[in-house]
Amino acid sequence: MRDSVYTPGAGHSPRVLAGRDDILRDWQLMLNDVDARGRVRAQDIVLVGPRGVGKTATMSAFAALATQQGFECVNLQGVVGQAGLVESLLQRAQTRIAAESGPWHRTRAAFERLSSVNISVAGFGGGLSTRETKQPGTRLNAGSLAQALAELAGEIRQDQPHGGLLVTVDEMQAATAVDLALVAATLHRLNVDHRSAVVLFAGTGLPFTAEVLRKAGVTHPDRLFILQDIPLTLEVADARYAVIEPAREAGVTWEPEAADLIVDVSNGYPAHLQLFADAAWSAAPGPDAITLVDVQTSLPAVGAQLERRTLGPDGTASPTSRWSSWPPSPYTVDVHQSPSSPRH
Repeated sequence: MRDSVYTPGAGHSPRVLAGRDDILRDWQLMLNDVDARGRVRAQDIVLVGPRGVGKTATMSAFAALATQQGFECVNLQGVVGQAGLVESLLQRAQTRIAAESGPWHRTRAAFERLSSVNISVAGFGGGLSTRETKQPGTRLNAGSLAQALAELAGEIRQDQPHGGLLVTVDEMQAATAVDLALVAATLHRLNVDHRSAVVLFAGTGLPFTAEVLRKAGVTHPDRLFILQDIPLTLEVADARYAVIEPAREAGVTWEPEAADLIVDVSNGYPAHLQLFADAAWSAAPGPDAITLVDVQTSLPAVGAQLERRTLGPDGTASPTSRWSSWPPSPYTVDVHQSPSSPRH
């Protein structure tokens, strides 16, 4: 079979993002409203759910829709043990200011005011100044950061009449409390002080992200953000679509029984749909059909791979115990707890 149309593994966006039509529709409508009215119509969203359900892929789709409309997207990621969100944002500004004469360069003064303060006092580390300064260090504050983002969004709209600024943060639960508190406060200052600014925010996080935000000092995260739960599994029709449609677009058909078996053994869990479908694709001799036999042939190896990830090499069960003969017993994995579960 030709190159696979499936995307197993962490962070990869599937060719067909099944089961997210309503979320993407609402996002597109909100983009229209913010374009017309500004920040007063913004609905900052955090996609919340266990690993492997498509949070990052959905946020990437948000960014793609925004980019099509003329938005500038700044994509950040929380990392355990590192203070990096605001630092990364200022480093991005420094790089863009140096590289172009567009909106970032025209907002240079606002970002210079930010990066010349002593941000190590705020817990972010130093070394971000875009110019030499002898001013005494002061604390980076949400108001000044909101002002810079609003100015940048305004400059973007000078070049792209329907554009604006979208900031995304992946893995919010891994960010430091100081970073999260400053991001939340900045969004609040945008709401209060820059109601016409076309600035949006989207993030992702594990199910306990709301509690992480509260511990960071964000007293009512459910008021500042739409906390959008992403379900663990897809509806059967959406799961079948996720399996069949990428192949159909490539001129390959699935026997209905073969697609049904993939949906059944994966329980509609998006990460496993991609993994099992990719294995069946690789097992099929091709060139234009995937059969029930192809799926049955591929399942033992990929099922054993998942058991090794979950149980480890010293697990109590044999790695192939459920999959060495057909049919296997129902396979389940606790994607809430297993850090090795695939994620998209």
